Amino acid sequence: MSTSSARYVSTRGQAPETDFSDALLRGIAPDGGLYMPCAWPALSPQAMRTTDYKTLALEAVSPFIGDALPAGALDRALDRLTAGFDHPAVTPLVELEPGLFVLELFHGPTAAFKDLAMQLVAALTDEALAASGERLTILTATSGDTGAAAVRRATRGRRRCGPSPGPGRWTWWCCIRWAASRLSNAGR
Repeated sequence: MSTSSARYVSTRGQAPETDFSDALLRGIAPDGGLYMPCAWPALSPQAMRTTDYKTLALEAVSPFIGDALPAGALDRALDRLTAGFDHPAVTPLVELEPGLFVLELFHGPTAAFKDLAMQLVAALTDEALAASGERLTILTATSGDTGAAAVRRATRGRRRCGPSPGPGRWTWWCCIRWAASRLSNAGR
């Protein structure tokens, strides 16, 4: 991983700059904006020549993390991500006919493109929390089957709080109780 500090700013411009770990754990900046990198590193032509998903991902993602996570964190997160995919190439590029290619994004644990981001974000969040000693409650909402499946898979082995079907209705009491207890808390 890079030894430089990758910095993030809010799209609303009213929150202080922060590092990758803080942006990841916060999700939304204190001013309500989304975090975006201060700089956009270029991917080297050599990195783009590799066909190995993990090697390319390390090259592409490392500059956005900088030194905000412990050494080896991204490597472990990518191992966790790729272990859940059923194709050795993770996202194979398949030629349908001469000159026509498609990138297959459905080889993950829920057969949805969301697996790529959700599995990596979950693994990086675990790394950031382990390094900081913090705990984090994440409230999620999704529509449709693939989003819910991806959330369940990404959070397996963790205590979840979310909607659960009741007799003819959805019950949200756990999430509402959690949110209500934190309305006055400006921190994570």
